[in-house]
Amino acid sequence: MKRSSLFCLFFLVLFSFGYRLNGTGSGEISKIYLYGTTLIRTTPGEGIRFYDLSSPASPALRGRINMPQTADVAVRANYMYADNSADLVIFDISDLSRPVAVDTIRRVFDNPYYGPIDVQPIGDIEVGGASGCGGCDESAASPGAVPTAAGDAARGTAGSLARFAVVGGYLYCIDNMTLQVYDVSDPARPRYRNRVSVAWEIETLFPYEDKLFIGGRSGMYVFDASDQDQPKPLGEFTHRRSCDPVVVEHNRAYVTLRGGNACGGFENQLDVIDIADIRTPRLLKSYPLDGPYGLGVRDRNVLVCDGASGLVILDAADPGNIREIGRVKGVTAHDIILSGNMMILSADDNFYLYDISNIASPVLYTKLSF
Repeated sequence: MKRSSLFCLFFLVLFSFGYRLNGTGSGEISKIYLYGTTLIRTTPGEGIRFYDLSSPASPALRGRINMPQTADVAVRANYMYADNSADLVIFDISDLSRPVAVDTIRRVFDNPYYGPIDVQPIGDIEVGGASGCGGCDESAASPGAVPTAAGDAARGTAGSLARFAVVGGYLYCIDNMTLQVYDVSDPARPRYRNRVSVAWEIETLFPYEDKLFIGGRSGMYVFDASDQDQPKPLGEFTHRRSCDPVVVEHNRAYVTLRGGNACGGFENQLDVIDIADIRTPRLLKSYPLDGPYGLGVRDRNVLVCDGASGLVILDAADPGNIREIGRVKGVTAHDIILSGNMMILSADDNFYLYDISNIASPVLYTKLSF
């Protein structure tokens, strides 16, 4: 290979993913996923950790999986789906202290950040599980138990930086360029259904009603998932190159743009987008920020993780007059999950639990160091 080609490949790998910091031991941003009262934290370079949040004032570590090449998870009916480099691994997490790898679907993700594929044992859990194929095709799947109504409802909530989402009986995953579809009506044996091209450098996935909102370096892409096997493009909103998570509430989408480093561009802002006509989203207003990452929304209040500037709480009911109504200082904020009156804030070296009965004035329950 020519020296110039090697040089280009080096920079492709170096700058492929924008969500990297020096806060965790691995230098990577941790992602968060809430399943019932269990918080699942994933950190590339470290693995997966399970925390019991049933008592917000005293969360406790319940289990772990030492799988360094993982970044994202999603859960349905006590089965967790996790990436392991290019593979999708299925875990039974009914006992958090002893998670069991039940199957692996090999080489499904295109992820240049991870480099060469090298599947190895992960702690006490051997990746590969039952068949080493699982959902590769219809014939590879087991006959499939029909989940109960309670099991069907037992799925979790991801932060806004997530790349995986469970919607009904389907698992959706994105890699650099594509949206992948798996039937998880039998949660233990996902069946591959489809792969849909989206765009280069897509990063986040947010399901809302029967639509999928995908954030990428160059814009927001909307897919119709009413036919869950066959998501179809509906519309897109383009912007200058930057890191770009998105959340949605009613007829508005909220997108943070972060410039600099691997993200490119120079804008640091919140974009409020009108999606009443989903085929032609239009910008309503931009609000300046310092260096935003993830975000959440509730009742037109937008909570933005603004990096070293903390968590900014904005009243965006009137897009022409967005105003700050609160702020959490002293944290380097990355992402949040809102669950009832509790907020989970993932930060540089801790995660924090807050009471948000008054959303403008979060009250700290506790923090737990990584």
